[in-house]
Amino acid sequence: MILEMFSNLSENAMIELRDNHPEKNEKIVHAMVALTDIATNMLKESPEFRRAFARVHEEFLRYPESKSTIEQALSAQREFGPSLNNLLN
Repeated sequence: MILEMFSNLSENAMIELRDNHPEKNEKIVHAMVALTDIATNMLKESPEFRRAFARVHEEFLRYPESKSTIEQALSAQREFGPSLNNLLN
């Protein structure tokens, strides 16, 4: 049902919704959170889904568009890594 709703919306319709109907954005947020929860549960329960999820991320990391994502991950590692290591030791 949710996928049908999103697939039937054109990009222009989504921009229109975002810009002119902010009161409806909260419903979209709740729908996206529900989808995120579903995906998180699938990651926990399905090795097949985890493999597919990993393939998508591995492929993404091969392209120049991933540069800022990689930079952010390295920055987070530098910032949070030492404190996380202290917690684990």
